[in-house]
Amino acid sequence: MAILTAKFIINPPHSIVVECKDVEELSYSLSEDEYSLSVNLIGMEGSPKSGWVDSNIYRQLVDKIEIIISKEVGEIPDIPKTAQGGRDFTDAGEYFNEKKNEFSPLANKIYGRFIKYIKYVLKQPYMNSVEIDKDQLLNPSWSDSNGNNYGCVSIRMQVEIIPVMDGKSLGSITLKPDHETAIKEVLSSDLKVELFQDILSDAQTAIFSNDIRRGVFEMALVCELSSKRKYFYDGGVAGLAFDYFEDKAKIRITVLELISVVAEEVFGESFKAVFPDDYENIDYLFRCRNKIAHKGKVAYKDKNGAWVYPDLVLVKNWFQSVENLISWLGSK
Repeated sequence: MAILTAKFIINPPHSIVVECKDVEELSYSLSEDEYSLSVNLIGMEGSPKSGWVDSNIYRQLVDKIEIIISKEVGEIPDIPKTAQGGRDFTDAGEYFNEKKNEFSPLANKIYGRFIKYIKYVLKQPYMNSVEIDKDQLLNPSWSDSNGNNYGCVSIRMQVEIIPVMDGKSLGSITLKPDHETAIKEVLSSDLKVELFQDILSDAQTAIFSNDIRRGVFEMALVCELSSKRKYFYDGGVAGLAFDYFEDKAKIRITVLELISVVAEEVFGESFKAVFPDDYENIDYLFRCRNKIAHKGKVAYKDKNGAWVYPDLVLVKNWFQSVENLISWLGSK
């Protein structure tokens, strides 16, 4: 009996910011069915380092994810040597192709789970599990427990601007060794992502890309989804009734009303009263969203009637207020 191992080296669509002594300590082992798995992070060669915590803990970049999958497979076909000293895979080609079709989907699933954790829990943007070179999943490096090495994959380099490296970019969280328990849990079972989380991540990415118009639109949508879902979308009678009247255009209720007067009545606490600055930011967010929708103009009038043309600094403040609203709603 032999254990066959496939090693996949995957370049995520964007580098991951970590904070630790050595990247090598960020390694996670688990099992799924009859497979043994290991997810290992590989630091970017010559990675910039910043945000020193003490003499040997710092932020740096990971640009490769190594996924190793092993399984007991019985006998592996012999691979004879050629006259030139290489190996002839002619007879074993069908076997390894079959194993590739077995191991690759699992590697893809584990990779997707990991990226979800980075994107939605640690809030590091630009992460998309489908934006990878599929050849990285179709051409693993094979080895077995008898000491045979059958091949490896090519590696490509990636150079990027990393906004999370400043350690405070729109709530992004650096990956640290103490995330190990959470990482193992999400690798073992898929992370549930709400629609508003997905759109909020898109808004974060838009802001990092200096796309204020899209960022404003998506942040406003997140406020609507998270607040209305809190009150109505629970599958109960109230939610169904709300859906019906909203579809018939017989309900006109704004997010600002939901988080102020309605919240005071339902929760005994108003977001407006507890977080007046955040409430004002969300008010201005919707004013700007409306001007974009109705006039194609990225601007709004403040409470004094003056026109304001939001810049990235202001929009980032709005983003923080949206996150504060989501957190407040979640506490109710």
